[in-house]
Amino acid sequence: MNTFTEEEPREELSKYDLYRARQEHFNEQRTIYFELEATRQILIQAQQREQAALAEIERLKTL
Repeated sequence: MNTFTEEEPREELSKYDLYRARQEHFNEQRTIYFELEATRQILIQAQQREQAALAEIERLKTL
């Protein structure tokens, strides 16, 4: 019977497999970082456009 506390036998990974797994993890993390940075830039630009639009509304109100 298998329970959560029992450990299943693991296959030993070679140094190369460990290296490849670390590289893959690093590449995934780097991709996530770049996607987050791109999203941050989009949000900053949207915020700047919103501020400009609000300033234009205030300017038009004074006319």
